[in-house]
Amino acid sequence: MEYKHPAEVTPLDNYMLRIVFEGGEERVFDVKPYLAHPFFAPLREVSIFATAHISHGTVVWGSDIDMGPDDLYFNSTPAA
Repeated sequence: MEYKHPAEVTPLDNYMLRIVFEGGEERVFDVKPYLAHPFFAPLREVSIFATAHISHGTVVWGSDIDMGPDDLYFNSTPAA
């Protein structure tokens, strides 16, 4: 199965992301399991987490934190 790149992202409560992928598919991604890793630790600050945006075909925060588009796609669930 081939993954798609995110086209839009909306940060939600409880460290969740609503992501619209290429082609319009909407999925929800839970960032909480990643927050224990030092690389993602700054995202525990809600004001930083809320800055999620799309850049270079994936979700990024600031200039140094990003998630691979394949992780975002395969580790997310279809939006209700």
